[in-house]
Amino acid sequence: MASRPPTMKEYGAIDYISGYNEDFGRFYFLKKSTPAGEQLIVIQAEPVVGRSVVQSHTEIPCVSESDQRGFNFGLELIHTLLPTIEFGATNWGYLVGSNNNYRIVPKTRQLSPVSEVPWCRLVDERDITITRFLWAEDREGIWNGMEVDIFMAVDTSVYLGNMMAGYRLLIERNLEHLAYPVVGHVVRSGTAEICGLMTEPSYGRMVEDKDKSAVYKAISQIERAGLLLTGLYTSNIMITDDGKVHFLANSVCALMRQAVDPTVRAEEIEEYHWTRLEILFKELEQGRNPFEPPRNQRTFTTHLPYFPSPAHGPIRPVMKVWAVILAHLSDSDQYGVKGVDESSRTRAVVRHGPPRAEKKPHLDSFEVLFFDEPISPRSLRAPRARLVVRPPAPYQKPDKLLQELIRAQSWQRGKQLSQ
Repeated sequence: MASRPPTMKEYGAIDYISGYNEDFGRFYFLKKSTPAGEQLIVIQAEPVVGRSVVQSHTEIPCVSESDQRGFNFGLELIHTLLPTIEFGATNWGYLVGSNNNYRIVPKTRQLSPVSEVPWCRLVDERDITITRFLWAEDREGIWNGMEVDIFMAVDTSVYLGNMMAGYRLLIERNLEHLAYPVVGHVVRSGTAEICGLMTEPSYGRMVEDKDKSAVYKAISQIERAGLLLTGLYTSNIMITDDGKVHFLANSVCALMRQAVDPTVRAEEIEEYHWTRLEILFKELEQGRNPFEPPRNQRTFTTHLPYFPSPAHGPIRPVMKVWAVILAHLSDSDQYGVKGVDESSRTRAVVRHGPPRAEKKPHLDSFEVLFFDEPISPRSLRAPRARLVVRPPAPYQKPDKLLQELIRAQSWQRGKQLSQ
């Protein structure tokens, strides 16, 4: 299959990749595109999900609507604090604060060390061109002219180590045909630290009811090899174009050796293999598999544009207000004025029917209010802002002759200093 060309990157753009809402915290994954590569950071916030979170048999947390609102509110706060985040300087940050006074505290966190010995080539992460982010950890890219799927560790979990251990078990038992082959171990730029795993692209379709015999055969091979697969779900079993059963990486990481005790071994095999498979195919009998192949799934990446927010942090450019101009419009009915909303700070004019160019409100007068010190636009709504306003200054038409004299003196002074 022909490789897709890399997508155009807008350097400096910041995107929200994905996140998860757990009872131990909210986690937001952000990335910034730079010529040197993608710079990622994890922002952690306080949890909004209680300890009584109910989980379904598919291991997907059932989060309430209020918890989702709390998660979205955290993303909105992070959006306003984007200029304060130093991408590339650290890989982690904590959202702290309250009462509309929030900040992000940066902190560098080391990934969990991988104890597994690599069994194939080491690939520098700078040599991989990322074409799409599916989740923060799961990505698609191009390496050495071929398409690849990449799993990259972004937090301190042991998920990467378990994944490598699962693939090693398949290789030792000659069962590597049950998963997409590993192409290389991804290492941190300029080091030998393993931070990811790269496999062939996961092309194919998701498992369906007609694949029951092939899946049972594959699980029987795993059981006879002395292994136990605890991650059997409709979301991680695929059928390739040539009809082979392949387990995705998030299923391979749940692969382990069977228990030594025969009673425990029989109980675990019954629960994790045959009971799970029975539930899985009963769901598929009801209809089509609801999950899409990873290569067909919609990405959740969302662009986060910069925007001025005077309420949060040292955002540049900083807007300062020194004066306010108040325009007074005529309230006469001859200009089509129906009423004026006195409750609003901005006087709104409501017209009868569509506006007509020949009938515009007449500008009776205007006044200028000066402040003793600059304030933010948000502070204009505060009652205390009226206390620092000087009396209105009458408007005077500028003297053009005086302005020309001042400009000439400034030019002569600048010319003398340059000499």
